[in-house]
Parts: sequence; structure tokens; C-alpha cells
Amino acid sequence: MDIHDLTKRLPSIAAAVAILLTASLGGCSRAVPEPLSGQGSEWIAGYGVTDLVPPSSNLSDYYVAGYRNGNRATGLLDYQQACAMWLETGGASLLLVAVDCVALAKTQTDEIKDRIYAAYDGDKSALRIHIISTHDHAGIDTFGLWGELARDGKDEGFMEVLYQGVVKAALDAYADRRPGELYYGHNGKGIEELQRDSRNPQIYDREIHQLRFEPSDGSPGIRLLDYAAHAESLRGANSLISADYPRYLREAVERDSPGKDRALYVPGAVGGLIMTHVLRDDNGEEYPVETNVVLTGELLAKTALAIKNERKLEPRLWCDTTAVRIPLDNTLFILMAAVGVLPTRAVESRDGKYGLSVETVVSLVRIGDLSLVMIPGEYFPELAYGDTGPGIPNTSKIPNPPPLKDYLGEDFLIVGLSDDEIGYIVTPSDFLLHKDYPYIKNASEIYEIRHYEETNSVGPDAAKHIADAVARLCERAGLWQPPTDDALDSANREN
Repeated sequence: MDIHDLTKRLPSIAAAVAILLTASLGGCSRAVPEPLSGQGSEWIAGYGVTDLVPPSSNLSDYYVAGYRNGNRATGLLDYQQACAMWLETGGASLLLVAVDCVALAKTQTDEIKDRIYAAYDGDKSALRIHIISTHDHAGIDTFGLWGELARDGKDEGFMEVLYQGVVKAALDAYADRRPGELYYGHNGKGIEELQRDSRNPQIYDREIHQLRFEPSDGSPGIRLLDYAAHAESLRGANSLISADYPRYLREAVERDSPGKDRALYVPGAVGGLIMTHVLRDDNGEEYPVETNVVLTGELLAKTALAIKNERKLEPRLWCDTTAVRIPLDNTLFILMAAVGVLPTRAVESRDGKYGLSVETVVSLVRIGDLSLVMIPGEYFPELAYGDTGPGIPNTSKIPNPPPLKDYLGEDFLIVGLSDDEIGYIVTPSDFLLHKDYPYIKNASEIYEIRHYEETNSVGPDAAKHIADAVARLCERAGLWQPPTDDALDSANREN
């Protein structure tokens, strides 16, 4: 049997695997925590950071994640890191940890959270934790997909280093707590020509967003920076281990900010696919990638340090999480999960082609009057901000959900790859699969795009389930109310 025969039979193979998986599934789903709220007279915050040093000096033991299978590391440009920010007020605490890696599945972030809670000596019921992957495309494989074909690319030794490093960064952030004030700002107009969107419609968040903590004692502050672009400034030919531009962004903030502030980076809505251009010198020549990655981070830091439109956030914290089940239709994902390559856990379901779903979580964090939407994957920006583009046929036959701004208003942040990675969350009206090799080959370029993202998605239903989860959270937060029957009848008459 050649590869074409095998790939053509994958849907039927996946169906058989799904039957075996559903027969073996059991146990209870992990309970989501209760909503948490607190309001105090001041903010208290702390910062921690840990280098994730590979345990083997032979770097070729590791696969570099993000682009292609079997890409063994040939050297080290810089260490990946885990960066933590602790934030509390009124007896409620929030821990955000940004990990320089391509992705972490919910099974992995649950393990990390369990370890943090076990090591934390405070009130566990008053602490909420979110583990965020920076989506680093030059880091050691933490998701399994980038080893040799159909073989797990993760290294157990490095994963243990990562787990321990995240716990250490979290506890260091707790120990570093100081009172102060918290501000939110953004750069207002974006950075001209830094980002690119490889897929129509050309919609993405062009700005860098900043949460800035200013301690009362004059010690170094903390900056959380949210930006919507893949961390892949080193590009696809790279085989050096690195945290990519987030590392150089953080270093430039600490070096150049007046208070020598520490920083952590989190990705925004990067689906679509949003990435950064290679920068050019004064002669119009592209910089070498090892220079480009440094300059990209420094440009973003310079832009963040120039933010002037800050507003003070009241010391009020609210956190809530909801569980979401999404039909798992991707045949490759089913097979990779079955053989232990993917750390994603499938659960039995009545929905989808194969009776399987992935169970994930969506969270809403309110810091003062600012909303952070914690999305478990690579969210298409148009699903957040609206305008799915004219003239795109609804190939999936699934209606597009309302954009998230309908629930949240205009002032919110997307934090992608939070607590899980379910892949690209694609606009349903533009979800197109290859006729003969669905989820295996890119669909035809009928619409002048290659439809790559569908091959790395769980299926066309994801966007609706995510949007429904955000609506539930916004309703519980008092940000949105579902329309009444009278309002719906009136809208239908107008239409």
C-alpha cells in the first residue's frame, strides 16, 4: 500500500480507532472551578521567571517544534523560559504563566496546575491559574507532533524540566508580591507593516496591549504584553533552540524601561495565519533571521514603552471558567491521540463523525473593567472582531457565530493558547477540506488561499462552541444578556 492509498483510507481507519477509543473511555471529567471575585483597596503583584534548560547537552536529542517533522536541534540561540505574574486583590488571586513553547494540551496544563496547587501554601480555593503557551516555533517540541513522522516528538526529560520550571516561576512570583497600582494601555495605531495575514479577510489586531504594574516601593514593575503574531521570526529553516521574539521583547523591556520592569508575553488572536515580516535594513535587504528575531522583539518593546494612553484599573478581580466539548472530526488528530503522539484526550460524545469530542475550557478574567478572554487555541481574528469577509461560500454549512465583540464590547483582549491547544479555530463559512484527503492535504486554492489551517483544527464546529462559551461567561459576568423572545420576534420582523 503506498502513501496515497493509506491517506485515502485514513477516515475509515480513524472510524475504527474511534470505536476502540470510545470503548476504553471512562472516568469523570475534571471539574471546573467556581467563579472567583475580589475587590480590595490596592493591587498586589509579583513576578517570577525560570530558564528551561534542556537536561541533555546533546541538543540533537530534541526536536524543534512548529514547522516540520524530524527537525533535530543543531544548537542553542537562547533558553526558553517560563514567566509568571501573580495578581491579587480583596482575597482573590490570579496566576498567569506564559511558557515559551509551541503548545501545551489540557492534560499537560492540568498536571502543571496540580503541582502548583500542591506546592502553594495559601488558600487554594482563592487562586485561579492559567497556563499560556507563547506558540514558540523554535522551541523544543512539547506537543508531540514534530518528531519523526507518526512518532512522539516530546522528550520526557525536558517536559519534567518544563513542569518544574513553571512551578518555580509561579512560587517565585508569589514570593515577590508587592502592593501597587495597575494600568492598561495600548499603542493606538499598531506597528506599520510588521504583521501579515496569510489568509483573507485581512483582519487582525495590529496593536500591542500592555498591563503595567507599578509597585508602591519603587522596585521594578511588571508588564504583561499581548500581541497577535506567531512567534516564528526565525522562520522555517531554523534548527536552533530559542524562545523566538518573545525572549528579546522581554529583555528589551527590562533593559530599556525606566524602572527596569520585568515582562511576560502572551499571544493574541493569531489564527488566520498572523505572523511578522522579516525586517529590512536601510538598503531594503532582509536581515538574517538571527538578527531579525532580536530586532522584532526590540521593536515591539520600543512600541510598548512608548504607550501613553494608559488608564488606571480599579483593584477588582473576577475569574470564571466553563467547560466546552467540541466534536473531534480530524482523522489525523484521532490517530495521533490513539498512538500517544498527541497529549490531547478524546472523550466519548454523541456529536461529530466519530463519536468523539475534545473537552477543553474557556475562561473570562476581569481585571478592573478590562476583559481577558482565555481561548484554548489559535483563534481567527474575524471571529473576535467581526467581518468574515464578502463572497466566501459557506462550505461547512455551519453558520458563523456572532463575533465576540457582540458579547464583550470593543475593549477586550484575546489571550490565545490558554490552558490548552486545540489547533486553529477557523471561521465556519470559510472552512474547506480537501475532497479526497480531508485533514491530510490542504484544500484546493479556489479562493486564493491554501486552507492549511483546517488540517490543524479539530473540526468546523469549534468556533460556535467557543463563542457560545464566551456568551455564557459574559452573561455570568453581567456583561451581556441574551435577547428576550420579544426582542427576537422584533428582529425577525425587521429582517
